[in-house]
Amino acid sequence: MKRIQCLACEYESCLKPREKCSGAVACFEFITKFLNGTTVVKKGCIDDALYVKLQCHIVQNPEDRNLLVSTKCCFSDFCNDNPIVPDDVPFKSDTIDLKFIVIILVAVLLVAALLLYFAWKKRRPTKVKCPSIQEDLKEDLKSCDFSSNFDSSETSGSGRYGQPLLTTRTVSRVINRDVPVYKGRTNEVYRGTWLGSPVAIKAFNSRDEHIFQRELEVYRAINKHENILEFIAADCISVDACTQQWLITNYYPLGSMYDFLNTFKIDQRQCLSILRGIINGLDYLHSEDVVPEIAHRDIKSKNILMKNDHNVCIADFGLAVTFYKDTGKLINAEKYKVGTIRYMPPEILSDSFNSSSIVSHKQADIYSLSLVMWEACRRCYSRDGKVDDYSLPFGGIVPSDPSFEDMKKIVCDDQRPNINTRMENDPVISRITKIMQECWYTSPIKRLTSLRIKKSLNKIDIFP
Repeated sequence: MKRIQCLACEYESCLKPREKCSGAVACFEFITKFLNGTTVVKKGCIDDALYVKLQCHIVQNPEDRNLLVSTKCCFSDFCNDNPIVPDDVPFKSDTIDLKFIVIILVAVLLVAALLLYFAWKKRRPTKVKCPSIQEDLKEDLKSCDFSSNFDSSETSGSGRYGQPLLTTRTVSRVINRDVPVYKGRTNEVYRGTWLGSPVAIKAFNSRDEHIFQRELEVYRAINKHENILEFIAADCISVDACTQQWLITNYYPLGSMYDFLNTFKIDQRQCLSILRGIINGLDYLHSEDVVPEIAHRDIKSKNILMKNDHNVCIADFGLAVTFYKDTGKLINAEKYKVGTIRYMPPEILSDSFNSSSIVSHKQADIYSLSLVMWEACRRCYSRDGKVDDYSLPFGGIVPSDPSFEDMKKIVCDDQRPNINTRMENDPVISRITKIMQECWYTSPIKRLTSLRIKKSLNKIDIFP
């Protein structure tokens, strides 16, 4: 597919655009036109053919009848130079005529009929599929208002000049949800199909709305990065009279790193490539040059997805904390005993954690990362052709579902996963384990930073 260059600008800078972007399959022009005649323009590149299908030539007249939103695309170099104001769709009239009154009456009757149906259904002595949802459908759907989370000026987490964010509560209409592929404590993940392309649907029930909202906020705050799971859209639907909130992301059939390592052994090039991908993503989140700075707080092999057999991306941001340096505001840090107990660092297990510092949260991520590195090293072939069976960190030492106290006894007594003779004697794996050991120190300030780990891993060479 031919790659082109486009103009890239937003708001006032589009009057005399000077910046450009390249490597695009299409140029876009995203326009918001207000009833008073004001027009806000945003231009940039679309680098994925999927988004051309989804975004191009969409004209919407949203619930706010004082504005019109349009996305236009073109397919040659700098073809988005001249603005195209979408006059082809008129604004809705505020004049109330007989036809409008009839539509309102019909809608009221339909809503009343639906409410009566669901009230009747609740009275039936059948098993409720979503027992935590006790309010009727009308009340449930109030939680689906994402108006505070979506803005026509926002992008889909695809960079400064990324694709316009999809309109909420329309996505589910064009997605075919297939089989479930994962079930967690707070959500289920389904494979889906969107205009012929595979996507992942992460479905939350109403009781976990705060986790959904948090993950959505984080995805909106970060730009596109190769090693961060790409967010596509969000929606809210009703399933069996229960509200579900959906996050739609890219889908990777290999599943998580946990699934992959359970099934496959890896060579040393794969091992280094996977670990470099993880630290590239984590260093991006931790970087002080990115606003906001982010600590993940649940780094583990199940939250790292395999894009292919040698590259990965970090997922699941429902527990993440964000730090805004300009205001000094740390968000979502009130509770710190969160995440997966097996991967918790000693300072959290011993109640000596400083939850008011973003640095402390980053240091906790680094400890969790060290255990993921250990998992990868066990499944990596050494030069002598040997490899270990897969094991979770502290496997065989603590129960399969360890309690907080189980892990505290082990970790706070300075016990760490075993580095066996095979790992110690291999010239490549031994260098990885040395980095790993500098990441799981009991003292958080002694642990390597994400940038230092990144540089150290990049220095490791594999010779034939």
